[in-house]
Amino acid sequence: MTDPWDTLVRSRELLSDSGQLLVWVPNVSHFSVVVKQIKGRWTYTDQGLLDRTHLRFFTPATIRQAVELAGFTCIAERSLLRGPRWPYSWAIRAFGGKASHLSVFQQVLLALPRT
Repeated sequence: MTDPWDTLVRSRELLSDSGQLLVWVPNVSHFSVVVKQIKGRWTYTDQGLLDRTHLRFFTPATIRQAVELAGFTCIAERSLLRGPRWPYSWAIRAFGGKASHLSVFQQVLLALPRT
C-alpha cells in the first residue's frame, strides 16, 4: 500500500459500528533487520520482512498507533515471535525484556471502530 494510514481511515468509514478490522504486518524492528542495519545493509528480498513489494514499514508500537489514530480501538494483539539464534540470542537477553520487540516477526491486531 502506498498510504496505509489513509487505507485505515477509509476502512473505518466503510465498517459498520459492529465491524472488525484485522491488521497483520511484519515488524521492521525484528532483530534480523536491525542486525542488517548495524552492518550497513538494507537489502530487499523476494519474500519476508524486507520483501521488495513492501512500501511502508511498521514496528508493533507504530502500527498500533496508526490503527488507533484512524479511529479504532485495539481489542486484541498478538506478536508472532521468531527469536534469534546464536550469535545474536545473547543480545536480546542482555536487555532483560526491554527489547522484546526484537523477537516479534509479525504483529497482528484486532480492532473495533471507536464510536
